[in-house]
Amino acid sequence: MKPIPYREVRRKLLAAGFYEVAQTGSHVKFAFPAIGGIRTATVPRHREVAGRDVAKYSPASGNF
Repeated sequence: MKPIPYREVRRKLLAAGFYEVAQTGSHVKFAFPAIGGIRTATVPRHREVAGRDVAKYSPASGNF
C-alpha cells in the first residue's frame, strides 16, 4: 500500500467518528467511542503516513 498524506488520513478519521485528543511532538492522538470504552489511535503527523499503518486506524479492525 502506498503512503497517504497526513491531511487525508486526518480527514477520514474525523469523518469516521474519531476526534482529536492530544498532540505530543509530531504525533496526534485520536479517540473513538466504542463499546466497552474509548479506543485510541496515535497517528504520526508526517507529510505522509505509511499505507500499512493506515489500516490499523479503522474502528472495525480492533487493532487500536
